[in-house]
This record gives sequence, structure tokens and C-alpha cells, in this order.
Amino acid sequence: MIDAIQDSSRAAVSAMRSAVEDVGGGVGMAEQAGSAIVQIKDGAERVVNVVANNSSALVEQGVASEGIAVQVEQVAQMTEQNSEAASVVDTVAEELKELAIVMKVPGSRFQIG
Repeated sequence: MIDAIQDSSRAAVSAMRSAVEDVGGGVGMAEQAGSAIVQIKDGAERVVNVVANNSSALVEQGVASEGIAVQVEQVAQMTEQNSEAASVVDTVAEELKELAIVMKVPGSRFQIG
């Protein structure tokens, strides 16, 4: 009977040691999981920062693109105005040419001297 109690006690001690090892392994795994969660959190924060920076850059590019579009429109308007002015100058030059021809004929009747 003592042998049976001793065997039972040894089995209980062995089972307790095994349980302690299992708990120790579980604690180690929990620590690893905690470390992995911290790394995931840090990675997620870096991703959020990159997305925020990209978003900011896109907003700046959008503003710059709008400014460029306005300037291109202004250049187009100035080009149109220059074309209209050139047409007016051409018309006035043609009129001056015709006037010069008309004035040349009566002017040839006068003699100096």
C-alpha cells in the first residue's frame, strides 16, 4: 500500500512537473505572441504614416496641377489676343499701303523747286 501511495505521489509530481513545463511553454508562446502583436502594431503605424504622406503629396500635386491648368488657360487667352492684334495690324498695314498708293498719284503732280 505504501508503494502504491509512493507510485501515485511520483506520478502526481511527474504530472505537476509536466504541467509546469507546459505552463512555461505557454508563457513563452504568450510572450512571443505579444512581441509579434507589437511588431504588427508598429508596422501598421508605419503604413498609416506612409499613406498619410502619400495623401498629402497627392493633395499638393492636385493644387499644383490646378495652378498649371490656370496658367495654360491664360497662355491660350494671350495667344488668342495676340492673334487678334496681329490681324488688326495686318488690316491697318494694308489700309496704309492703299492710302500710300492713293497719295502717291496726286503727289506726283507737284514739283519742288
